[in-house]
Amino acid sequence: MRLASFLPLVLATCAIAVPSPRSHHVVHERRAAEPLEWIQARRLEPHRILPMRFGLTQQNMHRLEEILMEVSHPESLKYGQHYTAAEVVDLFAPSAESIATVTGWLTESGISRDRLRLSSNKGWIHLNVTTAEAEELLQTEYHVYTHPSGNEQIGCHSYSVPAHVREHIDLIKPTVHFNHRPTANVLQRRSGPNLGAPSIFNGPKKANKAVTITPSLENCDKFITPDCLRALYSIKYKPVATKKNSYGIVEFTPQSFLEKDLDLFFGNFSPSQVGARPIPVLIDGAVVQTTEQDFDVNGESDLDLEYAMSLTNPQPITLLQTGDLVEGAGFDNWLDAVDGSFCTFEGGDDPDQDGIYPDNLPGGFQGPESCGIVAPPHTVSVSYLQDESTVTPAFANRQCSEYAKLGLMGTTVFHSSGDDGVAGNGGVCLDAQHQPVAKNGTVFNPGFPASCPFVTAVGATQVNPGSTVNDPEGACEQVIFSGGGFSNIFPLPSFQADAVKSFLKNHPPPFTNGEFNNTGKVRAFPDISANGANYVIGIDGAFNLVFGTSASSPVVGSIFTLVNDARLAIGKRPVGFLNPLIYNPLFKSAFNDITSGGNKGCGTPGFTATTGWDPVTGVGTPNLSKLLVLALVLPALPLVIIMRFSFPLLAILVGIASAAPSKRSPLFIHEKRAAEPVDWELSHRLDANKVLPMRFGLAQQNIHRVEELLMAVAHPESPTFGKHYTPAEVVDLFAPSDETISSVTKWLIDAGFSRDRLRFSANKGWISMDATTAEVEELLDTEYHVYTHPSGDEQFGCHNYSLPAHIRNHIDLIRPTVQFNHRPSPLAVRKRGGGLGMPSARTGPKKSDKLVTITPTLENCDENITLDCLRALYAVNYTPVATAKNSYGIGMMLQSFPPYKILMNFSPSLVGVRPANVLIDGAVVQTTQQSFDFNGESDLDLEYAMGLTAPQPITLLQTGDIVEGAGFDNWLDAVDGSFCTFEGGDDPTQDGIYPDTAKGGFKGPESCGIVAPPFVVSVSYGQDEASVTAAFANRQCTEYAKLGMLGTTVLYSSGDDGVAGGGGVCLNAKHQPVNRGGTVFNPGFPVTCPFVTAVGATQVNPGSTVNDPEGACEQVIFSGGGFSNIFPMPSYQAAAVTNFLTAHKPPFSATVFNSTGKVRGFPDLSANGANYVIGIDGAFSLVFGTSASSPVVGSLITLVNDARLAAGKGPVGFINPSIYSSTFAPAFNDITSGGNQGCGTAGFTATTGWDPVTGVGTPNLTKLLPLFLALP
Repeated sequence: MRLASFLPLVLATCAIAVPSPRSHHVVHERRAAEPLEWIQARRLEPHRILPMRFGLTQQNMHRLEEILMEVSHPESLKYGQHYTAAEVVDLFAPSAESIATVTGWLTESGISRDRLRLSSNKGWIHLNVTTAEAEELLQTEYHVYTHPSGNEQIGCHSYSVPAHVREHIDLIKPTVHFNHRPTANVLQRRSGPNLGAPSIFNGPKKANKAVTITPSLENCDKFITPDCLRALYSIKYKPVATKKNSYGIVEFTPQSFLEKDLDLFFGNFSPSQVGARPIPVLIDGAVVQTTEQDFDVNGESDLDLEYAMSLTNPQPITLLQTGDLVEGAGFDNWLDAVDGSFCTFEGGDDPDQDGIYPDNLPGGFQGPESCGIVAPPHTVSVSYLQDESTVTPAFANRQCSEYAKLGLMGTTVFHSSGDDGVAGNGGVCLDAQHQPVAKNGTVFNPGFPASCPFVTAVGATQVNPGSTVNDPEGACEQVIFSGGGFSNIFPLPSFQADAVKSFLKNHPPPFTNGEFNNTGKVRAFPDISANGANYVIGIDGAFNLVFGTSASSPVVGSIFTLVNDARLAIGKRPVGFLNPLIYNPLFKSAFNDITSGGNKGCGTPGFTATTGWDPVTGVGTPNLSKLLVLALVLPALPLVIIMRFSFPLLAILVGIASAAPSKRSPLFIHEKRAAEPVDWELSHRLDANKVLPMRFGLAQQNIHRVEELLMAVAHPESPTFGKHYTPAEVVDLFAPSDETISSVTKWLIDAGFSRDRLRFSANKGWISMDATTAEVEELLDTEYHVYTHPSGDEQFGCHNYSLPAHIRNHIDLIRPTVQFNHRPSPLAVRKRGGGLGMPSARTGPKKSDKLVTITPTLENCDENITLDCLRALYAVNYTPVATAKNSYGIGMMLQSFPPYKILMNFSPSLVGVRPANVLIDGAVVQTTQQSFDFNGESDLDLEYAMGLTAPQPITLLQTGDIVEGAGFDNWLDAVDGSFCTFEGGDDPTQDGIYPDTAKGGFKGPESCGIVAPPFVVSVSYGQDEASVTAAFANRQCTEYAKLGMLGTTVLYSSGDDGVAGGGGVCLNAKHQPVNRGGTVFNPGFPVTCPFVTAVGATQVNPGSTVNDPEGACEQVIFSGGGFSNIFPMPSYQAAAVTNFLTAHKPPFSATVFNSTGKVRGFPDLSANGANYVIGIDGAFSLVFGTSASSPVVGSLITLVNDARLAAGKGPVGFINPSIYSSTFAPAFNDITSGGNQGCGTAGFTATTGWDPVTGVGTPNLTKLLPLFLALP
């Protein structure tokens, strides 16, 4: 009667409940590096007004390099056919869907529509908000940071956006970026967010000696003058098309030139230019200030203008003077002025990066932001940069794409590469966590924007002491060292691939991958060089010597301004984006190779200049006379012009003109190996003729909505709870688009694979193709190797692989590629060399070493767990009545149960009862080998699942044959066909591939969709999250979400090694698994997937009874738990995890585990995992593990489903939103004692509420039943 009166009340409450408007937020950006010498002082005032800028995702960005190469590659027939500004805007404008989605999110969050402003190119939404509004909107906290100088800045450590919004936003400002703008001026600067622009360490370096002018080419090793440069670089051309041409020099206020300095210099080195001045374009209230006059504020501008103007005379020079005296400026400000790329109606820049105008501070510029006020010059030189480690990848990529757009419009952008060798500005290097440190950093620190592949990075050379202009130069090693190295953000561009690979192969640097990114798959710099030592400049009324790539950049800019002049004079267009040209073999002769010197830094000699491209001087220094001849022929010239050249020159030109355009598309790294395998050694290249069963996982539609769709049928407050989808509906929802299928198919056919070699899965999610190793290596720009293990086993794989830019968005992952084996192989039967990436051999129950005497009494449950103990612990008083409608599956791999003595002591009615076997991919319930290792898991799972749910039939999902084995994907194939292709869609590096051609292997077809998904599936296996790539983890995780949409609850055991991985393996500082000495926690997988229910372990504490509170398991095993390094925090878990981290802050540093509070935590709930009595190999034994906990919880959910099915309702499906709901809190026994030690620590501690040891606690079935019955 009490139950009957209770149900209507709960049902009514659920029926009128409105789904929470709060969307699931995921972390979008984190601060790239903690700022040196800055201290977090206090929370930012909640009423402070922040000018927020939302950078919308732009269309066609995946094709950006492809489109740019069409107009920039010297072998392209479209070379020089640059785009107009309007065409660029149209190409990359965000989609209407992106604009509507972001606008909708903001308005739904309480921001009125009239507060939003959209940029003219629709790329940015601008909104002024209070700190409080921003913190609520982005689920973050803003703080004020203080510096010993007294300066203050604001920022947040990370921020989040709703899952469905994430793909529509590149970045939001101001958020995570920290100040790197120069603050050399003593004028008042606003005490707020001035973050992330050119470093204070930029600019030329001054010699500490008096200069006596000796204008002779014999002295160019001591004094560089314009004549020295003309001699070094064969500058003999006089401009004739100056009205058509343009050359811009960027300076940041308060840097400014002095007219008297220009005239002093011109008077000595270019008399006709005395009185000449640059054409100033004053950006955002800039002034060419003369109040302060010293080297620090005049040196850079004087140097740039004196040499740019004299080398290109009479070409007018445009001075892009940027920023007012109060606010200053960043790189985006000058980009705004020339193309409006970052502008909104009221300014699209970032207070964390750029100057914001109008500037309301006293003395600040009150006019509007300078947006598109001048056409982009054909050439721009910028002698400033910052460390790449100071910007986030999102910010770096967004700005880098703007340089590419300038290239599309015909502009060449030069950036100096830095003056501190392999170190960052001021000699700052990185620590092992890639954080900048003032001292003792050993990791190289590349510069930005020099590392952006769409700028031309300029290094520095020198006339070696005692040498002349007729001798080869060397890398600059006087006062400064040429900046160079390898990016940690940008992939290797196609135009540079051959040069970089040649350097790494023929001149391998003597440094580890811990010191620089030596994968051979990332952008390297500089691209080119010019002299950077002993420049004579007029400065503050006198002459001085200066050094730096600050000099090299405007010199190279001057040379290519002259190239543009020659092209414009004959009716051609400017060269635009330069890099494909300078790396092309046809242009090799136009550069002087630099083969001596280095760029020391970070306590090392740095890299060494050598034959060909190197990360010290790039391809070398330019020879203008040779460049002109080659550049003038692009694209093919009319014959009448060609005939004016001499015959030898004609031969060169005709050779170039007739060269066929390259078919090679730009490639980008798509996936890298997640972790180097422990105990495996690279042995040799894989046989080129070996046939690989390739599987191309196509990008699925609506994946960004998978959690939203799942929550609609799984959240207890949703009116559509339990209205699960059919398999056909799920397939239709997520099937790849026609564009994706056609794009990938065309790519494969264009690469030489005939159409009849391709096979498609039934749901179109996979393309299958057999190909030789040689074919795959060519297709994916990679190398396959064979790895050997001390056991004698062999496996194969590649370290990373690449795809064309226009294909990347259409492919999730490709197999077999970067995954490495984590499959168990306990059988003595030989397994074929290759199978990679399965459940860990270290999973499974742990056996007690003591003799078991059966004492079937509830008083002894602390020593012997039986079915009755569990019934008492978890109030299991329900007997199933709807077994014909219900289903419960146990996933099993390689293990098997012997067909005797099951449950005869504890459930006599089940003697002789067996599970319903579903034999997946040739599986057998083998009885040849009978031991704990082969029978323990299966016996445990079945004995307790069958005993607790009797008379419910249990489905045994026995997976994999004895030879090939199996992985998680194999059982997923069997129940929903999600990973199937017509001939198998699994991964030899992850799963069993069938038919199995190995001796004794299963010859039948792959088991694809052979059984309907059970309503509950328990899997007592796992692997370390560090062993899988993010792409693989996410792809498989979405399949669990789809099962949830179909109405299936999937439970996985959380692991038995506490915060460590399988077998107690932890990670090092680089998140690589190590056998010993690892201190970083190592979470498991698939338990970190937010769409499975992770089950931890408890125990009846020694001396306690079933009536006492349990504790976390600390006997033989420790409950696996922690925080993911891949998956963001799901919305249903946010409050619980945040409460734990706030109220029970773990005593570990951020380097030990992911403590951001923005990632998935596990387990979700727990059940007993200690002292289980099982019948094993004809006797009784005690076992321990979350391997026991998972099928016990699965049994309870199966009983819940039975009650619902009996009442005419559907199964509960995905249960996580329910168990975290406050409504369900009384149905769980909170566990508040014990921990999960590992990695040399005590691990986390079980405490009040959710914790990463036992989750929300253990279930009480009697209380769960009415709550679930009350749901629709």
